[in-house]
Amino acid sequence: MRKLILSPLFAPAFILIYVGFFVFYIFATGAASNTSAINAFTGSAMEFITYFGYTLTAVIVLAFIGDFDTPKQHLPYAMYLFLLACAVLREMGAQHWIPSQDTTAFKLRFFTNPNNPLEEKLLSASILIFVIGIVLYLLIKYTKPVIHGFFKFNPICWSVASLGGIAVISKTIDRFPGNWRKYTGDSLEPLTQAWSVLLEETSEATIPLIFAIAVIQWHLMLQNKNHSH
Repeated sequence: MRKLILSPLFAPAFILIYVGFFVFYIFATGAASNTSAINAFTGSAMEFITYFGYTLTAVIVLAFIGDFDTPKQHLPYAMYLFLLACAVLREMGAQHWIPSQDTTAFKLRFFTNPNNPLEEKLLSASILIFVIGIVLYLLIKYTKPVIHGFFKFNPICWSVASLGGIAVISKTIDRFPGNWRKYTGDSLEPLTQAWSVLLEETSEATIPLIFAIAVIQWHLMLQNKNHSH
């Protein structure tokens, strides 16, 4: 099992199997052409599964806190925990908690809408700048090592690349219905829309789990390093 988890293909294979499982489930239950059934699954069972994934990830990350015990690792580890918390809050709909006159914060139309109070815009901007600052710091610090490790088939680097890739894919799927409506003038068929939401939600649900996999891989690699000494 250790050898399997430390394979560079483990994370991308996990994503394919995870998303594929739910696609298979929909077909196996005969709901593939039932818009209401797909929407019901996405809005109930899939939501519960996603929260369970975040909880499991938090448990794993905190369980291996001892693997990040050097001063050099303290700040990045704290940033990872913060971003994980941000992801949970976003999943809970925190972007809708700030606006009193609008539907969601952190979007350009929120800041350009004159009806939104200035204090809400300042709060949203402060949070956004802080989160973007952390992301940029991590990108600047780790992009080069990740790229270098990717071509050396480092499993953690492949997991990070998989996490970034599935995040882009899920966001693309999320924006697809809106972009389709914008460029064609027509809305997607209800069944296509339901499948789009299901694929976006299942893809996004893998993100915290891939993060947990990377932490486990780090732990196993540290064990291998210690045993070799």
